[in-house]
Amino acid sequence: MEVNFNYFMKDGRLKWKRFPKPKRTINIIDVSDSPHDPDTLRDYKKYSKNIDEYNKLWKSDYIDFFQNGYDVEVEEFGDYFDRNINKFLGKLKIFKGYYSLVSELFYWYIFNEKDFKQVVGVKCSLEERKRWKVSWINSIVKNNEISDDDKIFLKFIELNFIEVKTSSEKEYLHEFIEEDATVNELNIIASQNNILLKGKKDEKKIILLEALENNLITNTTIDIFRPTEIFDKWIEDLQIKYIEIIEQALETFDYPEMYKAAVWGEVVRIHGEEDYPFLVSEIEKRPGKSIALFKELKKKYEESKIKRKEEVEKDLKTGKRLIITSIYDVTEEKLNRASWIETTNATTTEALRELERLNNIKDKQEQREIEQAAKDGIAESEAEWRAKQLQEKFNIFIVFIVIIGIITIFNKLFNR
Repeated sequence: MEVNFNYFMKDGRLKWKRFPKPKRTINIIDVSDSPHDPDTLRDYKKYSKNIDEYNKLWKSDYIDFFQNGYDVEVEEFGDYFDRNINKFLGKLKIFKGYYSLVSELFYWYIFNEKDFKQVVGVKCSLEERKRWKVSWINSIVKNNEISDDDKIFLKFIELNFIEVKTSSEKEYLHEFIEEDATVNELNIIASQNNILLKGKKDEKKIILLEALENNLITNTTIDIFRPTEIFDKWIEDLQIKYIEIIEQALETFDYPEMYKAAVWGEVVRIHGEEDYPFLVSEIEKRPGKSIALFKELKKKYEESKIKRKEEVEKDLKTGKRLIITSIYDVTEEKLNRASWIETTNATTTEALRELERLNNIKDKQEQREIEQAAKDGIAESEAEWRAKQLQEKFNIFIVFIVIIGIITIFNKLFNR
């Protein structure tokens, strides 16, 4: 890995610091940890014969530590859009701070038609983007009240970012009555179709929805809308511009290619290939060593994910990994066989109680074994001590016998 280590040099000695953030442009922040802990640096100083040897050790550990990339934070497309740095939006600065509304056209989520209150939608395919949705332009015109959000919607119409038409189809009327209509609008629909309403808002909704199902609402139309290819082209051009700004930011300093690769990897991670397929594909088309490194690291990561998945599946089959969801998953035999146990949100209360009960039994058994081992250890220690005492006495006795023998021999020699 090529790194300009002059950046880290201070008084002839290498000293770690994070890479600088590009100024007055997109936010790219180095959040990597130091590759050297204080104890290691002290050892470098202690065992190095000179500064050159110290710096050589420092460089070697640095390269090993960052050979698979750096940790970085990158400003997301939507956040940069809302800041509108260096006139990112050009003449359309009216959209500054309103990416949440723009993203509604960009994602064009489809929600479960049977549950209009569903919070999480499914991002559309190109074909599904042709699907119409109920427009909030209805309330703008009828109430003659223009909010800031309404101004953005009207700007969408002016720029041909959306097309709007009227509809009396059940699907859209149902959505409008259920989700968007005010009490006044509910009353208007009832009046248009000679339907008697009573009660509070929710009760009026129920009456109108039943009337709709029975084909009693025939004189009401509402506006529906969908994004156009003009909008798609505009948002794609902005994504290309965002990529170019990152490229320019990475040229403001002598960053290592591996650091740049980490930036591209983070851009892809925070946006996601499913949510921003065009952005990701445009990044991967770019030439240069950093993009090649990014793709190489991405490939290794995907391969490791596949390998990890295979290992998990294997562990599940053999029982080494145990995932508990119901009471039937919790047996003493399974728990003893498993070295990795996990529970999910779907795990039943009964299963958790049984798991806790068996774990308590296991803990008590382990505690008894520890206590018994301690007792055995004490008994064994006492036995070893006694044996040692006997051995020492025996050794003294042998020494005594040897000494007596030597004295006897000497006496015989001198008495001759």
